[in-house]
Amino acid sequence: MKKYILMLVTIFIAVSMIFMGIGCKEGAAKEEVMNEEAAEEVVEEEAVEEEAVVAEEKEERPVFALVLGQVGDFMTQIQKGWEYIAEFYNFEAVTEYPSKFEVGAQTDIINAVLARGDVKYLIIQPVDPEGIIPIAQKAHDMGIPVATTGSFLGDGIYYPGHPVTFPVTAIGSDNIDAGRQAGEVLAKGIDYKGKVYIQSWSATSGTAIQRVAGFQEVIEGYEDIEIVSIDYNDTDIGKGSSQMMAILQREPDLNAAYAPNTHGVIAVSTAIVNAGLEDDIFMVGIDSPAEIIPGLEDGSVDAILAQKPYEWGIMNGIIANAVWSGVELVTKRIVVSTVEINTENFKDPDIDRWIYGKK
Repeated sequence: MKKYILMLVTIFIAVSMIFMGIGCKEGAAKEEVMNEEAAEEVVEEEAVEEEAVVAEEKEERPVFALVLGQVGDFMTQIQKGWEYIAEFYNFEAVTEYPSKFEVGAQTDIINAVLARGDVKYLIIQPVDPEGIIPIAQKAHDMGIPVATTGSFLGDGIYYPGHPVTFPVTAIGSDNIDAGRQAGEVLAKGIDYKGKVYIQSWSATSGTAIQRVAGFQEVIEGYEDIEIVSIDYNDTDIGKGSSQMMAILQREPDLNAAYAPNTHGVIAVSTAIVNAGLEDDIFMVGIDSPAEIIPGLEDGSVDAILAQKPYEWGIMNGIIANAVWSGVELVTKRIVVSTVEINTENFKDPDIDRWIYGKK
């Protein structure tokens, strides 16, 4: 732009000299100096204007924050989708992870985000539906729109008459329905009879509670299926493997196992392999990390309900930008569907793409 302006000014000088019939070298020299100075002033003014525009754009670029529940490949996929949309809509995407999967750690992270003073929109993946309400309420009271993803606050239904109503939206899977789907797949896999073990990751996480509830609802509808036990691995794969091994010793005639998230899927399938029971235990889970591929190949994992974390990130970014732009949402609930991955279809390119964390 600067070179273009200088070129125009130079052409103007040359044309002026020709048509004005300048004959005096001294006069021409003076006029040339004057015009060069004028050109420099024009360029300088243009530079100042450009800097002002850049500064204004930088100042107007909003800051949106996403606080996830823990570190992991699943969360990385959410972040990737989120950052892709941030670049598309030109907002600054802040992503934070707590040091531990616990209320105190996530509360500290959210407090730090709010202390920035420039966040215009906040998305939280609550580690606890009740424990995170106070800090989320604080953000709302500061005038910051609050949304949730993956998990929720209260009962996750943010309409009048429910415990929590201030979040603008909840984006993620239908956890109860995913649990139901897993229940139906497992029941069919064991011919609707036998003993079943459940290994969840938390007794307080809203997501965990719903996925177990949906599963139990289906399984309890089959009188010949018995749920023998439920354990919580606290997102510790080693602990989960030990829990599964203990169950196998206690229930040698166990027929099936259900794990509603990544940690449980890996823990349970690892224990099944170590016990050499790939052909005896029908294993169903939710979440599709790359670590399940060997399980699908050797039969220690029979089926998985895969979520779409990248799409969660994209949807959160779209909604954040829309709300900040003044768009009034017609719904507070956005459900991203799940996909069944099993031993028969996991190599299908249309299915394989829902396995995340692959190198």
